[in-house]
Amino acid sequence: MKKLPNVKQNSEKFEDVDFHLLIILVLYQAAKNRIFGRMLPAGFILDSSDLNYTYPQFRFSLDNFLKLCRDGRIGLVPISINNISRLQTKLIDSKYAYHFKLQIPYAGKNLGWEIIFDPEDLEFAPDFDFSDDGFPQFSNVDDITEEIPTLANWNLENSTSLEAVLKEFLHLYRKYQIKELSVNNIYSRILDEYQLLMSLQDIAPSDIELLIDTNTVQFLISIKVDISRIPEYIQEPDENGSLLNPKEDFALLFLLFHKLDASRVSVELQLSPRLDQLIGNTKTLRIPNYKKDESSLVEFVPLITSLIQQQVDKVAFHYQFKKEFATSLVALRQTSIIEYDSFSFNKITFLSMVENYYVLVQVIIGEEFPSEKPFVKLSSLYCSNPKSKVPCERTLEYKYMPNLPADEMAKYLLDQLKKAIPEFEMHSHSGSGNERLNVSFK
Repeated sequence: MKKLPNVKQNSEKFEDVDFHLLIILVLYQAAKNRIFGRMLPAGFILDSSDLNYTYPQFRFSLDNFLKLCRDGRIGLVPISINNISRLQTKLIDSKYAYHFKLQIPYAGKNLGWEIIFDPEDLEFAPDFDFSDDGFPQFSNVDDITEEIPTLANWNLENSTSLEAVLKEFLHLYRKYQIKELSVNNIYSRILDEYQLLMSLQDIAPSDIELLIDTNTVQFLISIKVDISRIPEYIQEPDENGSLLNPKEDFALLFLLFHKLDASRVSVELQLSPRLDQLIGNTKTLRIPNYKKDESSLVEFVPLITSLIQQQVDKVAFHYQFKKEFATSLVALRQTSIIEYDSFSFNKITFLSMVENYYVLVQVIIGEEFPSEKPFVKLSSLYCSNPKSKVPCERTLEYKYMPNLPADEMAKYLLDQLKKAIPEFEMHSHSGSGNERLNVSFK
């Protein structure tokens, strides 16, 4: 394990309260729905009042530091409270935990970094222990000042210090991995592919995470797609009250070169929960294989980007067309609307009347709309099926015209109802009550 020396700084004494340690400890306990013996409700959001409850002397803002655990992204993959664990370290005459382990997501692997604060003098910057050999050996304080300036200028009262230090360490780790790739001839093919990929105009060094691990090479690459037009979705909290996708969306391409000649490469698409729900994953999107003699990173990454963008655009188009169709029906029916899905626009229920005969009309719009015809069901307000005792129902069958504009399609459906409702009024109870009602097109 490599241990970096801490750097003495000039800052005001902080009354023996370790700011960063206290926050991480409370967040760690909050993740398990318990804070110093007090149970927390699902979906609980930590604020400064909870710390003041236990530590009245706590006086600094929590917002920026909480961002590391709730919204922080040190690398391409967001970091969460589940990436932080408190190590059991016994101290004499000290009531504050001071030793923590962070699992930093990087290139498909978690890097285990330990942070050690000095409880005797909080003016010192924390020590870092690394179990990975991917770091150069720091020989003196000047090296740290040059490579990790935030650590050299540690400020206990600056709640963004820890996040900034972690970002600088990860940047240094990435630089060291790239150096190893360039100095060893066995990686020459992959180095050439990496350099060609970096020549693309829309690829920045921060968009690629590279890891050399026991004669294999792993890439995690940010795929940049325009997702501004895709719909939101209702998130279901997990058992701890956490949302699946509380941060920004992302699309990442993971490649594992099992063989350095690229004869065997594993490919995986990693999506944020919202994107995964809306456009699917590696299997449903049919991500192509990476072939030794036919593929290269400079061609493969744009191919995957185009594939994802096409799927995103398809979902956005279906959503927008559903929205226009549904809102057109609402505008045409106005006060007759009974139920209206104004979030995903999948369902509309309204009353319709022809010649003083009222029916309840339910329109269900599928995910393949407009290529797929909406499902339309008519329910009687006057009679029920003798056997099931539920209102008599019929499924409306009519000639569908998918090429119509959304507003014209809504008018066309209402015209078909004018023909269908009189026929529905004359239905008999000899069947099951769920027959199809065919409307001839004129």
